[in-house]
Amino acid sequence: MPKNNARLSTRSINKTDSPSQNTMQIFFKFQKLEYKRLKTIIDNEIFLASPSTFNDPLEGSFSIVDSPDVRDKFTLFCNRLRDYYSSKQPEIITCSERWTAVERVCYAVTLTFAYNIGIASFSSHSGNYETYEDMIKHFKEWKVVTDTKHWAHYADDNKGICLVYLCKKTHSQLKGWTKIKYSPDNRLPKLELSDFEGTFEEQKDRIAKKLYESKSSSWKSEDEYRYIDLTGSKSIKIADIGLELKAIVLGADFHKNKYVEKFYFNSLLQTFSDRNIQVWQSIIDREEYKLQIVPYVPSDL
Repeated sequence: MPKNNARLSTRSINKTDSPSQNTMQIFFKFQKLEYKRLKTIIDNEIFLASPSTFNDPLEGSFSIVDSPDVRDKFTLFCNRLRDYYSSKQPEIITCSERWTAVERVCYAVTLTFAYNIGIASFSSHSGNYETYEDMIKHFKEWKVVTDTKHWAHYADDNKGICLVYLCKKTHSQLKGWTKIKYSPDNRLPKLELSDFEGTFEEQKDRIAKKLYESKSSSWKSEDEYRYIDLTGSKSIKIADIGLELKAIVLGADFHKNKYVEKFYFNSLLQTFSDRNIQVWQSIIDREEYKLQIVPYVPSDL
């Protein structure tokens, strides 16, 4: 259990965005319920998705400053990146004929990262609470978990689940985390000379983060945080990224999921019971356009 004065945040938040002394941070992971994801939950891991599977075609897009120095540095970086990821190079087949040569290379870099890194995305909630138990009392009021858009978009049309994680580590300990920046003018991130400083490893890490921590302002309502893994791993232990699984919320149409009656789901429920993890159910409100969050009762399914 975290101390009352814990500062729960992510590495990339600046001081003005950091939580106050009594702020607790909760991360929500909406997802389908399928075997590979069930296994990671039971194993206390989290699945890392390839950006090549993301639903936003603009993910990882960028441009570069138009100067000879930047173009030279960019060309050298691209050659090194191609060698570094030589075992897994994407096939470039969708470049627009209207793109310039530089734009085509930028697209190739985006795809190279997309096929070789892993990302876990979360929505978030934070507030001033003394303890996690105090925070959970207000669980039903959290807009993120009652937002029908999240359930429809990421949780298999309400047949999936929402995992609720408590962030356990402090601001300086959370390596690999970033808070998404939403471009107010919808301009793509632009690589400049300073992005090519240092070793190739430093450049690679810096540029990958820059590409995948920025999104269009149309996604702003998601208030997204990301953990970015550059090693190509398919999953990671949640304790290694500072999280503790505290609860699971079942979608309003969870009973329609084919895994409900399977051994895998029963194993998951037993795992949650053994770990003292709460199980909740979202149901449709019959008075308003919203979801209600209630304790899970097996007979409800």
